[in-house]
Amino acid sequence: MRGRTLKYIFLVFISLLCACNSDNFDWRKTFESNSTEPIGTFILRKELPKIFQNSEITDIKTNTYDFFYYQSPETGNYFYIQTDTYFLQADAWREILGFVNNGGNAFLSAYAFGTELTDSLGFEVKNQGMLQRNQSIQLTVTLPDNQKSYVFDGQSKNLTYFSSFNERTTEILGHVEMNGEKKPNFIKIYYGKGSLLLHTEPVAFSNYEMLQKDHFEYVTHLFSYIDDQHIYWDNFRTDRRNESNNKGYDNGGFFSSLSFIMKNNSLRTAFFILLFLGLSYLLLNSKRRQRPQKVIRPYANYTLDFTKTLAELYRNSTDHSALVKYKINYFLEQLRLHYNITAKDTEKDFSELLSAKSGVDIEICRNLAQRINQYRTREYLNQNDFDTICAAIASFNRKIKFNGRKS
Repeated sequence: MRGRTLKYIFLVFISLLCACNSDNFDWRKTFESNSTEPIGTFILRKELPKIFQNSEITDIKTNTYDFFYYQSPETGNYFYIQTDTYFLQADAWREILGFVNNGGNAFLSAYAFGTELTDSLGFEVKNQGMLQRNQSIQLTVTLPDNQKSYVFDGQSKNLTYFSSFNERTTEILGHVEMNGEKKPNFIKIYYGKGSLLLHTEPVAFSNYEMLQKDHFEYVTHLFSYIDDQHIYWDNFRTDRRNESNNKGYDNGGFFSSLSFIMKNNSLRTAFFILLFLGLSYLLLNSKRRQRPQKVIRPYANYTLDFTKTLAELYRNSTDHSALVKYKINYFLEQLRLHYNITAKDTEKDFSELLSAKSGVDIEICRNLAQRINQYRTREYLNQNDFDTICAAIASFNRKIKFNGRKS
């Protein structure tokens, strides 16, 4: 009966898992180059070799600051696509700006740019918030001979543009247009011997947009301003990688196996089924496999209780004569066991024999022998006599222990 109930519970659990295993997408803006979710950049990273056929591509998989500081690339194109630039520390941006100043180029697409860039390059960005799914925007890119416009829906997008910039060092290359209002969203800033291409709609590079209509063409037009030099791609879990390096976290090589399982519906369902089966196995096998056996306890040792009872009996007894005789007899029995001195020997030179065999001083032995002979012949003994014989025997025993002999 119980097994049938467990079977039904298991079937209900599997049914619930299957019902919950829907094909919902993760719309978080990760921009991870190994993510196939809508706002990942897996497609763009795979297509880069086709877009830049004459360029070598290097994925930055270490701390960005360490890469530029130790590798010290002299020329090339640095790519960064994220929601904002705060994921990189100030020292990393100083290295990047130094790279651009020496003749390199940087392509940055983000909704927000940190003060390391805005203060150094003299521009400001304004964000008017998220767009609705049914809204649309028009992104325009300037080409050598004309302008190309592309319509994007409002899915996961912000209306962001450059509100101010230094016109002497800045060139406008593209706009964002909504409700007839046109604002620059793609600019080129000349810095030292190189330049920075700044773009304010990173979702345009996501997997979702790369598969929509002619949006791939929009991306290639943006990249047409980049020459065929070495490309340094800094978009592989940028936020987590730098968090790991700066805070000492260990993300298993910037890739969490558990998070990968949870992102995949089939793997997540299999994981929960395996977890449920494991817990069920533990619960079912925790039951006893045989009938409980009666615990048979060993017999209790009442020796100490018996000794305490006798001690209490003797302590409360007023017959000191009997106690003295018991004490003497017990002592003589110990002498017989340890030194082979019998009761008959007490009639001869007992003290000399006891001193020779025990190693105790002859005077102590004579005093003890005298007390024993005296108390064995007396009819009445009191408390003082009992204390005296106990003290004499205790003194003898202490001397035996001092001489290294057993009592």
